[in-house]
Amino acid sequence: MAFAGGGFLPEQLGFWAAAVVLVAAAAWFQRPGLFIGPRGVRLRSLSDTRVFAWADIARFDLRPVAEVSRWTAAKAIHLVLTTGQAIQTDVYYLDIQPNRNERKVRRLLAELRAAQPGA
Repeated sequence: MAFAGGGFLPEQLGFWAAAVVLVAAAAWFQRPGLFIGPRGVRLRSLSDTRVFAWADIARFDLRPVAEVSRWTAAKAIHLVLTTGQAIQTDVYYLDIQPNRNERKVRRLLAELRAAQPGA
């Protein structure tokens, strides 16, 4: 029996609440990021995870973001592989004005460069 005017049954409410909690937990544990480890760098997005060994990484650069509208400019951290291929990460900042995000991105870039063996 539904509430007046239509709606969820009381037993459905528990199901939907549990579904929302599960989706939120999955998003939290599968959150995108760039992770530094002893064996290399892991890039994780919502759809996949890529791991690059330190031996395969030539350097880290701050380059313009490839997919930007003509109204917005942004720079992202790129992994430049020993093959010359540049892999864009999801760590970026907008060029609209200097802000706290730019400082965070530049600090992370310095940490990546310092963590790289032989740097």
